[in-house]
Formats: sequence, C-alpha cells, structure tokens
Amino acid sequence: MRIPIYEAVFGSESASQYGDALWEDILDTRDLIYSKDRPLLPTVQRDASGKIVGFSREAAENIYRGSLHFLLNQLGKQGGEHFKNLRIYLSCEKHDEFRLAPAAMKLHQELQKLGILHHFSLSDDPKAGLTPHILGIAYQITPALQHCLR
Repeated sequence: MRIPIYEAVFGSESASQYGDALWEDILDTRDLIYSKDRPLLPTVQRDASGKIVGFSREAAENIYRGSLHFLLNQLGKQGGEHFKNLRIYLSCEKHDEFRLAPAAMKLHQELQKLGILHHFSLSDDPKAGLTPHILGIAYQITPALQHCLR
C-alpha cells in the first residue's frame, strides 16, 4: 500500500515502507482487539524479525466472521426488526489507498438485498488525490451526521 502523499513527499521506497508498517499496525490492532478469548488472527505468520508475512485461511475466515457483511447477514436471517431504526451512511473514494471501494460496493449491494435503507456514494474527488482516505472521510463527516440525524 502506498499513500499517494507519502509517495510524493518521501518517494516510492519510503512510501512502500510506511504502507507496510501501517498494514502491520492494522493487523496487530485487530489481533489485540479480539485477544485470547476470540482470536481474530490466530495464525499470523511472522519472519525472524517479527514482520508479518501472511496468515492462513483460518485467519481469513475469522476476519470474515467479524465483518459487518457477515453480521448483517446473520441479523437479516432473524428478521427486519434489527434494522428498523438503523441509519447508515456509506461513502468511499474510488481510489482509496486502502482499496476499500470494492468492499464498500459489496456492502452497499448487501444492504440493498436486505432492504436496509442507507445512503451510498462512491466518489472520485480530485481534491482528495494525495490522501483519498483521510480527506475522503473529512469531506463526509457533515453529510454523514446530517443523514444519521434525520
């Protein structure tokens, strides 16, 4: 993962190093959140220096079982009462450095399939070009609050 502003300021090699470090932090944080009682990533594979180099199919399945997509499907099977007062504002930048656009689209489609009212937008904002994720979130705070307070 290369965050465009890091690449512009620090160069490709440093941007890659920062991206690798960020992904390691994300995986370590998810592992800590679920801890020993509910290990999200029980099979994280590290090299001799401790750097994360992969994880197994079991870990991928654990990630899925903790995902919003899975939880919505589980609740959807129980009936619509869970969604009666739910307000969802889902927005993603097409070129987000975390590559979240396909997952956001899939979640949008799942919400539609379950009949859950929500707002969805997939934007291509040139103003967010250097830091799509961070600026994309910042641009959407007020509209999201307005949507959820309706």
